[in-house]
Amino acid sequence: MIFYGLTLASGFLAVWFLRVVRKPFYQLAQHTLATLNSILSPEEDEAKLQSLQKSATGLLIWLLLIMLLLVTAAGILYIPLLLKGTLGWVKPDVYNALYWGLAVSAGASVPFFIPLPQKASGYSELAQLLHRLILNHYYLGLRLLKWELKKHAPQPVNPQQPFVIVSGLARAGTTSLMNLLVQEPCFTSLSYAQMPFLLSPRTWQKWYKPSSKKVKERSHKDGIQISYQSSEALEEYFFKALLNDAYLGKSTLKEHHLSPKECALYARYQRLIAGPNQLYLAKNNNFLLRYRSVRKAFPNFLFALLFRHPLYQAASLLAMHKRYSQLQSQDPFVLEYMNWLGHHEFGQNHKWFAFSGHTPPATPKDTLDYWLEVWINYYQKALEIEDANTVFINYHELCQNPAAVLDNLSSKIGLEFSGEIAQGFSNKRKVEEPKQTERLAKALKIYERLKLRAKPGT
Repeated sequence: MIFYGLTLASGFLAVWFLRVVRKPFYQLAQHTLATLNSILSPEEDEAKLQSLQKSATGLLIWLLLIMLLLVTAAGILYIPLLLKGTLGWVKPDVYNALYWGLAVSAGASVPFFIPLPQKASGYSELAQLLHRLILNHYYLGLRLLKWELKKHAPQPVNPQQPFVIVSGLARAGTTSLMNLLVQEPCFTSLSYAQMPFLLSPRTWQKWYKPSSKKVKERSHKDGIQISYQSSEALEEYFFKALLNDAYLGKSTLKEHHLSPKECALYARYQRLIAGPNQLYLAKNNNFLLRYRSVRKAFPNFLFALLFRHPLYQAASLLAMHKRYSQLQSQDPFVLEYMNWLGHHEFGQNHKWFAFSGHTPPATPKDTLDYWLEVWINYYQKALEIEDANTVFINYHELCQNPAAVLDNLSSKIGLEFSGEIAQGFSNKRKVEEPKQTERLAKALKIYERLKLRAKPGT
């Protein structure tokens, strides 16, 4: 019995050892995909070779380390057999290989019933690994996209085909408006169910069909409930992969233009999400960065641009900045996740919209003044837009009379919404005015101009 007890313990220790040192296995998987991604890279041969050498070297190092770990685990399993032979604990006629195997299996199973610590993001380690394997490798994702387009959207899309983009500076009510619109059967949008295969949604949905409709409050802690079926701002990953992050600076997001070829690819990507008889809907707070070129390519798309009283919106941005900075310190995966999706609105990875002639202020990010500057910078640029298919929407009006907002949008699109009339609600928050009232005064002047633009017919 002593022998089989030790055998059970050795099985437990061997697997527990591998579980404790599990990170090299994750690294091996990531370097394997990185090597494949390097092979698929369209870079020049010299740059491609350097990238391939780097990923292949990492792959070899982690493979050798894993071999060492496996040998160590095998040595732990062998300890009872070694003691059996040297100490004579078990007579040859009593020893049974079947019993030994059962004892090892029983011990090795125990570590899998011990839960790992829960992270702030709520994602398991395997879920995090899957996201890293897919979202870290643009060229692999673009190859999957190419296959999907060839099968599901082989023909060019009519540039007159309308679609709807909900945008604005963060905390302006863009999620609320998108949630109202996506209830209409004419719209289809990316949802959490497509994560992390955002560039191959059709293939992924064949394998992954989340049935749970359980809802929970999103990490913003702002009362908005989400589930796997909830729509979210996910299309920015397409632009990140398409442009290989060329518009991302160290601390800025750069205004850029899409080529006609890139715009055509964007239209075909939309067809993967929304079928030929539906309208594509997306929430994208970065869309102003490329608005001009998209408008030139697609004159009929509807740009719903939300704004909010600058003092309240700046206060909300400041609160989110503090909250997510803390969350990202507690769990670095939160930071990774937001970087993948181009969410640089606040937190440790916050980036300033680098519109022409506007530079980041020296004001600290943990002050209301900084976020008022962010607000001014964004909406000064937004006011430059003058076309019939851009609709400015006041967050206050969306809260008080959402039905009127939806009616205005439906008339612009030329479709009659079939959903129930949304009920208004009140959203008030108390904030202290900043010390530098000149900055607030400037923001309020812009706000008045925005409200004029939001009136129907203007």
